[in-house]
Amino acid sequence: MLGILLSMSEDRPGLFISLIGLFFFALLWILFISLYIYTNIYIKEICRIVYKDEKKFKRLMEPFDFYYLSMLPSAYWREILNIKFNVSFKTLYKQNVYLKTDMPQLRALLKNYPMFFYLHYLVILSGILGIFLLFFAYFVEHYF
Repeated sequence: MLGILLSMSEDRPGLFISLIGLFFFALLWILFISLYIYTNIYIKEICRIVYKDEKKFKRLMEPFDFYYLSMLPSAYWREILNIKFNVSFKTLYKQNVYLKTDMPQLRALLKNYPMFFYLHYLVILSGILGIFLLFFAYFVEHYF
């Protein structure tokens, strides 16, 4: 198996790189499903911290509710941008807040549920790497 992969990387590097890109897309879906399962397991505790209401969302979340809640780690970076670089969220997105959160709420989420953030960032990283490698493989196959 390793010999096949090594010969493929020498003979058709574009195909080899595209297979790695597809691997990252498969990893993206596995991580996204893991994030969905993790969020459903800890939904009451997360809602207690974020919304101060355990009954805001119920287990086996609907896809749009899950997507809305799973974007919370990305919104955390809004706070970083606002504090460190004085970038206004309102000028970028035409609204003032994504989800009104205070610093104690974010710290509690980070302290109690770091895997929520790790899984989210790994999903984003895997998607970016998959897209980059597929485009790179296309250019390698057609222009080199």
